[in-house]
Amino acid sequence: MSNRRAPPNLITACMAIAVCGDQFTDLEEQKSLLDILIYNDTKNAWPTNDMQSRLKKAWGWTESED
Repeated sequence: MSNRRAPPNLITACMAIAVCGDQFTDLEEQKSLLDILIYNDTKNAWPTNDMQSRLKKAWGWTESED
């Protein structure tokens, strides 16, 4: 989040979070990753709701719909 004026970098970060974000186990790190997704969704109009939902399920924040 050090360069918010470069939206392409934030999109790249979101893609990396989508691929391996489920591997993070520390709560503070998970919150930081989620903050990046939320920021990109609200400020750059890059839809991340699906990514957010999948990560929350992977981290055990919400119950699985299986």
